[in-house]
Amino acid sequence: MRSMKLRIYLLLIAIPLVCALGCGNRMKVYDVTGRITVNGESPGTELIITFTNPDNVTAQGLVSPDGTYTLSTLRKNDGAMEGEYRVLLRMARMEPPEESPDAASYFVPIDSKYEAATTSDLTANVVKGGENVFNFDVAPNPERRKPKK
Repeated sequence: MRSMKLRIYLLLIAIPLVCALGCGNRMKVYDVTGRITVNGESPGTELIITFTNPDNVTAQGLVSPDGTYTLSTLRKNDGAMEGEYRVLLRMARMEPPEESPDAASYFVPIDSKYEAATTSDLTANVVKGGENVFNFDVAPNPERRKPKK
């Protein structure tokens, strides 16, 4: 008898919880695309772009070597939720080890300030029903290794 009461109690708690999480309360996302350039030119390597806000809502995308990107939140290329975002950029691949033959030619094209929300000055406002195309021309990073010539 006691286990039956417990089951009913848990069921009464679970039904509203399931409805609150899944019955019509879906996150709305909007297409977000754009292009990253470094001093007006394509970055030439893959980057990760992240839109983040103070509530830790994020959307990410892969920036192709030509600089174009499309954001994803719930599914691939579905966009981002409405709101104000800080925009972060980082390399898609980690730096090779010093002993690697590629280490001498490894190049990070962007300034490291774009890697953290506290230092990036890039922002975007994703709007419902608007054209959410965000193009950013970022500063190069003169402090990181450049390719050997």
